Amino acid sequence: MDIREHLKDGFEVELYEASLRNLENSKNPIALNSFSFSLRELLRNFLSRTAPDSEVVRCCWFIPNEESYNGITRADRIKYGIQGGLEDEFVKEDLGVDLTPVISNMTKKFRKLNEYTHINEKTFNLNQEIVNSESEEILKALQSALDSYALRKTNITDVLWNNIDDSVVHSCISETIQSIDELSSHHSVEEVETHEVCVTQIDSEFIQFDAEGYLQCELQWGSNSDVRRGDGVVVTQSFPFTCILRAPVGDPYLVDTDPSSVRVDNSFWSQ
Repeated sequence: MDIREHLKDGFEVELYEASLRNLENSKNPIALNSFSFSLRELLRNFLSRTAPDSEVVRCCWFIPNEESYNGITRADRIKYGIQGGLEDEFVKEDLGVDLTPVISNMTKKFRKLNEYTHINEKTFNLNQEIVNSESEEILKALQSALDSYALRKTNITDVLWNNIDDSVVHSCISETIQSIDELSSHHSVEEVETHEVCVTQIDSEFIQFDAEGYLQCELQWGSNSDVRRGDGVVVTQSFPFTCILRAPVGDPYLVDTDPSSVRVDNSFWSQ
């Protein structure tokens, strides 16, 4: 995944591209310094956006750092960006993710960026080979860390898939779906197929998912007696649906579907 895909369109993408342009002029004696400064500021903005102070401090794993002016460290922000408020045990044991090397690598690269930001004789007018190798190493570390942000979402849906599917099935079968109900005298949901699920947000309290799939329904016109006499009709039809689910970070397996979020597309029926 390209680094740009993790960034917010506009300022963050533009700043990233501007950072890369600093490396293009091989005759610029502060090429790596300028690259490091702008990339450091990009990461600072990125971490502030993806790990707000108000959310980080509410996580169960958060312990204020006395050396930080607000108690929050860069490592805390990276951790929140990847796992939100999920408990460490769930992340390590259930998701099989060890954040220690990711956080360690990112914090080291931040220190490296800081080193080149402060210009002195040792960091000034470096030869092109050093500029290329150092910038490449920094970008690889950034890519790896940002990919971890996306990977955790895939791991969560894989681990919780059965719970998500069970919740969707229960909600779709137990609730009256207005957009289907209005098509016939009676309807019943015979089968629910959840095809795709993605994590849209993890904060200090909840994981939120978007799900989509198909409902296999029986539509009936007329009463059961009408159907038996041949005066009624029963048709089996499949409808695409979407819905929103969420689970508390303290118990991610407790997935619940928001019944009001279930949307069934019946537009093709009226065409």
